Amino acid sequence: MSNEIKTISLALLFFVSMILSAASPAQTAVGPINLTQVNTGWNSDEISVGTGAPAINPATCPMTDLYVTESGAPGNRSHYAAALTALANGLAVVIVVANQGCSSDGRPKIWGITIYKK
Repeated sequence: MSNEIKTISLALLFFVSMILSAASPAQTAVGPINLTQVNTGWNSDEISVGTGAPAINPATCPMTDLYVTESGAPGNRSHYAAALTALANGLAVVIVVANQGCSSDGRPKIWGITIYKK
């Protein structure tokens, strides 16, 4: 192989590896874990859940006490229903958290909640 082809191949390989390394999963799964609280939000449809432990925080949000789903967020009402069901029945959940972006109050954003039966 000529030096020019090797150089182009290495440059292309480097470029592709840079793109692939920059791409990260869009969410992180936390749990199974039990919820210790479900909060409704201060004159809004914001809902937050707590586990009694610091929140897993892939987006490096400034507040790590709760996970939040905001008013108008896709799945907001489903998250609320799942959280209430799990808390009321003592069921474990997996909370799916956004890897990028924090809620408007600086907490990790909920993307989904899965309930696990014992």
